Formats: sequence, structure tokens, C-alpha cells
Amino acid sequence: MANLKAHYYRFQHMIWFATGLIGIGVGLVVWWQCSQTAPVLPRDISPSVAADQSTQKAVSVTRTV
Repeated sequence: MANLKAHYYRFQHMIWFATGLIGIGVGLVVWWQCSQTAPVLPRDISPSVAADQSTQKAVSVTRTV
């Protein structure tokens, strides 16, 4: 037990520094994961709008030089 206390007192600054870095790293990962938002899709799309979009024809434009 005395050996453990001696190691703690000898390396206490490195222990606290490493613990702080790990805490900051975990905090950044949690913050980054929470800040990622899922895209919001519209839930109420009227059938007429969807039908109008599917029946549109592609118009080709030709240019004469």
C-alpha cells in the first residue's frame, strides 16, 4: 500500500493530466455525436404534388450557332 501511495504522489500530475485529457476527449465525442442532426423530411406530401412531379416531361433545348 505504501508503494502505491508513493507512485501516486510521484506521478500525480501526470495522472490528473491524463484523466483530464480523457475527460475532454469523451466530452468532445459526446458533443460531436449530439450535434449531428438527422435530416428532417416532410411528412405530409400531398398526392397531387407527387403526381405533378412524376408526369413532368423533360424539355430539350437546342441552340443554333
